[in-house]
Amino acid sequence: AVTPQMPKVTKKQFEDNSVTYKAGFDSDDAVAKAYGLNFELDPKLNVVYKGLGLDVEACNGDGRLNLPVPATFVIGKNGKIAAVQADTDYMNRMKPDEIVAGLISINSSASCVIS
Repeated sequence: AVTPQMPKVTKKQFEDNSVTYKAGFDSDDAVAKAYGLNFELDPKLNVVYKGLGLDVEACNGDGRLNLPVPATFVIGKNGKIAAVQADTDYMNRMKPDEIVAGLISINSSASCVIS
């Protein structure tokens, strides 16, 4: 996982939710930008989020309002993308069977699976 959130914020979220995988800190949004998955939260929406108890600027640090588009990539050891899913609607995520299909395609040298 790659996140724009400060490491201490991510660490607490992982501990609170018993997450066992690792996450990288995208301190300047370079990873999200490189994949074309970066957007800036509208300041008016940020006010709404703050009212709901979510302070994006504090979570990201440096007053950044940038957020990544939720995405999943299955990438082979050779660097080729076997499967990808990205959607601005954070409720739409790659399904486990689609991830498995991507992993299988890596092992079988099949062509790219895109959902």
